[in-house]
Amino acid sequence: MTNTSGETPEHRFNEADQRRFAELSGDTNPMHLDALAARRTQAGAPVVHGVHAVLWALDRLAEDIDLSDLAGVTVSLNRFIYLDRPVVVRLARRTETAVAADVVADGVTVITLLLKLAPRGAAAVHSVDPEIALAQPQ
Repeated sequence: MTNTSGETPEHRFNEADQRRFAELSGDTNPMHLDALAARRTQAGAPVVHGVHAVLWALDRLAEDIDLSDLAGVTVSLNRFIYLDRPVVVRLARRTETAVAADVVADGVTVITLLLKLAPRGAAAVHSVDPEIALAQPQ
């Protein structure tokens, strides 16, 4: 995934990516899909779905980091990502219990990610008995 500077190879989200993500997610907001409608938004042009960019970044990070102990994710969507612009994931820091990374477009941090990792040997996800979870209060 990462080169010696801690960055992923450059990626560019395109219109086809947007349409596919919209189809899968059900998010058909015109600011992501329609250039004319997007011109009338704060973005001024079509932009990448934020969740799409976050999932892509997590996928890139998972190429080098074992995320099986993922216990939490904090995301800040700081700026828009415009279609067909170069985007990378930059690893900011990594400890045994946390990973901080930035999604960078055109040299600007557009998304910040903080991943909380469960300590080794601890269960990252706790199972819940479905009968208890679905029980109605009486």
